[in-house]
Parts: sequence; structure tokens; C-alpha cells
Amino acid sequence: MKKSVLIMATLLSVPSYATTMCAENDSVAVILDPSINGTGFGYEKSRGTWSTSFPYGYVSGISVCLNSNKGQGTGGWVANLTDINPDGEEKTVAGSEKYGRYCWCKATHPVSSRWVFNSDRGSASSCNSVCAENCGYYTRINEAMRTGLLNSINN
Repeated sequence: MKKSVLIMATLLSVPSYATTMCAENDSVAVILDPSINGTGFGYEKSRGTWSTSFPYGYVSGISVCLNSNKGQGTGGWVANLTDINPDGEEKTVAGSEKYGRYCWCKATHPVSSRWVFNSDRGSASSCNSVCAENCGYYTRINEAMRTGLLNSINN
């Protein structure tokens, strides 16, 4: 009897830790961790799309080349990103812009991020030739880039 009481007292005093998460039926939950490097990347230059694979899955998105970095360094993000188009009009960035030297990336799968600054490519033609590739590559190897993409979700 004393052993039973001692065992019960021991079990009741051991702390336990748990996490509660709500998810809809038939959904998948993935923890996107910016500290984990990617394992590979891909891109499609003509469409301006990119993807990066991770041990937990993949992140993919789109790229644009704009006239401004909006004062951001690699991984800096902007809500409601706008840019001056070749006609001199300030427009909200839609995802098909290819007229500037500054490469921006946006995750679209599995969730949507804000536009995140990648790099200054020196010219519009240089940006257009490597921006999608750089988005995938930098997301794979650069923690600041991953942090910008993943931390701008829900902001």
C-alpha cells in the first residue's frame, strides 16, 4: 500500500509539457523554422518563380525587379509594397514587374509572405536574368532571407 501511494505521489509531481494547436480537419500543420538551411532550390526564370526544399517540406514563391529597395537590406520586408513603374506611376506591386535593378521575393506556398528584399543586381537586365534564381538560392542558404520571408507571414 505504501508503495502504491509513493508511486502515485511521484507520478503526480512530475511536470508535463504540452502544446495545443487548432487545425481544421484534413489540414496539414508545418513548423517553418528560419534557422534551418534548405536542402535544395529551383527556379523558372521566364515565370519569375522559385522554390526551396527543406527537411520539413518546401517553400515556393515569386520574384520581381523594382526601382527601389525601400531602404531594406537582405531579408527586410515591406507591407503594401509600391514602386514607380516605367510610366512614372506609383503602383502596388502585383508580381509581374521586371523593370528595375532591385530583386524582391515573396513566398506564396504553403503560406503567403510580404515582399522581402533580396539584393541589388546593378541593372534591370541583370536582375531579370537572376532574380528568381537568387530568391530560391538565398532562401536556401541565408538565414536573414528566410527570417524575412517567414516572419512577415501574418504581419
